[in-house]
Amino acid sequence: MKKLFYFLSIVLLTIASSCSTEYDDSELIDRLNKLEEEQKKLEEEQKEMQEQIDAQQALIDALTKNLTITSIVETDEGYVITFSDNSTITVKQDSSFIENIEVEEDCITFTFADGRVVTLPLTNNDGNDGSGDSGEVVGENNKIYYTTSDGKKLFPYNTEPAAYGAVLVSNVYKDGQGVLTFDDTITSLKYQAFYECDSLTSITIPDSVTTIGVSTFANCHSLTSVTIPNGVTTIGNNAFQYCRSLTSVTIPDSVTTIGDYAFYGCSSLTSVTIGDSVTTIGQYAFRDCSSLTSVTIPDSVTTIESCAFYKCSSLRSVIIGSGVTEIGDCVFYDCTGELIVNCNIPSASGYDDGAFYHSKFTSVTIGDGVITIGDYAFYICSSLTSVTIPDSVTSIGREAFYKCSSLTSVYCKAVTPPTGDYDMFPYNVSDRKIYVPTKSVEAYKSASYWRSYADAIVGYNF
Repeated sequence: MKKLFYFLSIVLLTIASSCSTEYDDSELIDRLNKLEEEQKKLEEEQKEMQEQIDAQQALIDALTKNLTITSIVETDEGYVITFSDNSTITVKQDSSFIENIEVEEDCITFTFADGRVVTLPLTNNDGNDGSGDSGEVVGENNKIYYTTSDGKKLFPYNTEPAAYGAVLVSNVYKDGQGVLTFDDTITSLKYQAFYECDSLTSITIPDSVTTIGVSTFANCHSLTSVTIPNGVTTIGNNAFQYCRSLTSVTIPDSVTTIGDYAFYGCSSLTSVTIGDSVTTIGQYAFRDCSSLTSVTIPDSVTTIESCAFYKCSSLRSVIIGSGVTEIGDCVFYDCTGELIVNCNIPSASGYDDGAFYHSKFTSVTIGDGVITIGDYAFYICSSLTSVTIPDSVTSIGREAFYKCSSLTSVYCKAVTPPTGDYDMFPYNVSDRKIYVPTKSVEAYKSASYWRSYADAIVGYNF
């Protein structure tokens, strides 16, 4: 048929070209192009119709052969179904062949346009019903429970088995709760598993999961609650980025790493509990968490990377544990309230790389045991009014409190003046006082770099 069409087309074009050179054949060419387009459309429709006839017959054959469905994955075009003999078909709901597909937790019912109904059981590849009572599936570790804002089932962004360590076999939403069932234990939630699932409001992650990967829940704007099980060791980069409705999160003791941008832009997050095994808080991890009011960084943390709490503008209380050895630049930029630092404060390579550069803390207490306050540590902390330095501190770096323009009181408890450096306290309040042990007043007034502030040094009985 197709060859005949092209033969006639060539003949007509040949006849047209043999006529007078003044003959306009554009109309004929347009008509031929339209005929070709219509033929392609008819061929596509015929192909799709045949596919649906084959799918319908495959469902009937599966019933007669006592096959079960081991996997059903919903796509934009319909459902991809895998049978227990590993054959696969794609069916489309609301077509002229299959009017309705109803997915239950243990079976799937197909209603054909002619009124026939086929119901096939839903099982795992090993033949069990996916409840976790056999094989290696333990308890509910092959299921993810969730709720949605619209009361409808959601569709994970990434349904590849590699994202979960198991194959998704069903997705059911019933009585206000959804459940994703897999054919085996879920071990991870990896790359963009639930990315941009905007209707997702809550999710319970099974205890078997060890990794929450890159962008797993990024842009889930309605997510208000998530339970991270005590077994997860890594929260990946951008994992919960822009989850703007998330109000609180507890990071369990099993977690060692909080990735870059992990909770960036979670603007409703008011509290976060960081577990005692976390060693690294990535860059921008909590940036723009503008409702966060307090944070305690445990002693296990050794590294807080750049801008980790950048512009957490509601932050009123920050406690930094003793284990921190590295603090990136601008970590607490524009953060307010009270700061307690129990770790040595490292030097920065430049003023805008300082650990607390441009933060807006009003008071700073440096914990007992701290030895070093590095260069540029509190550079331009314009809201800082008082700072307490313990007797354990032995050195204060260059421009450590430069342009702390509201600083009125410095309490330095060390009997022996700490080693100073250039411009430790310049551009503070004009009548700023530096309180030191009464018996050490003269020692401070004569010590290098301290002598520049001799008129401000006052004895104090600590």
